[in-house]
Amino acid sequence: MSFSRKTTVEHVPDVPSIPAFKFKFLKASEMASKLNDVVVLSDVVGQVVQHSDAIKTTNLARKTIRKELQLKLIEGDVVKVIIWGRVVADFDKLIKPGDDEQVILVVTAVSVKPFLGELCFNSSGSTVLYPNLDIPEVKAFTTRNVQPQQPVFVELPPPPFIPNITLSELLELQLDPDNEECVYAVECIVVGIKPFWCYMGCPTCVLKPIERHGEYYCVKCNKPTPTRAAKYRIQL
Repeated sequence: MSFSRKTTVEHVPDVPSIPAFKFKFLKASEMASKLNDVVVLSDVVGQVVQHSDAIKTTNLARKTIRKELQLKLIEGDVVKVIIWGRVVADFDKLIKPGDDEQVILVVTAVSVKPFLGELCFNSSGSTVLYPNLDIPEVKAFTTRNVQPQQPVFVELPPPPFIPNITLSELLELQLDPDNEECVYAVECIVVGIKPFWCYMGCPTCVLKPIERHGEYYCVKCNKPTPTRAAKYRIQL
């Protein structure tokens, strides 16, 4: 969630019907317009036509693994999706060897970045994989891209378990420093935004960049930041 200087908060008396899944699927022709946008992430859906083995690599001075996927979109374009770290383990759990081309995969919360001279989708810390999800965009592949001898079994996978906790429980958590990320769901109300507290931070690590030779540079990420995101302190 990002707040801008013009953000207003309004109370909604009636809660509308919220769909179980809501995606913003990006086409191959739209990738250039989202280049290096890590503030508003996108989603992609396509048939898995190929994927590499897990590759050990170093990212921002940290050892991690990546896997490169080839997805065929409904328009017929083939795009590369690079998944990292925890998402690689999720992929190996969800998709068994030999089932690759029977899978229509939804990859959420991806950004567009250049890789070896071509634009690719990159997973983020919020990425979730949904194989053969029961939505119209996935069912459309059964009559277009998928061969008759490769049937797609459209099933609704169980949603990822995210524990619900209170604000008091969140403040009392003893987090494991070796755990890369923890995700919790907290239902609360925004009661205020601290006035005059705002800064433009690095969209990757939220640290305030420094200005160097006319551009902004993030010391923690050790690289220039072409975009910055507004950071606010809110009261819940």
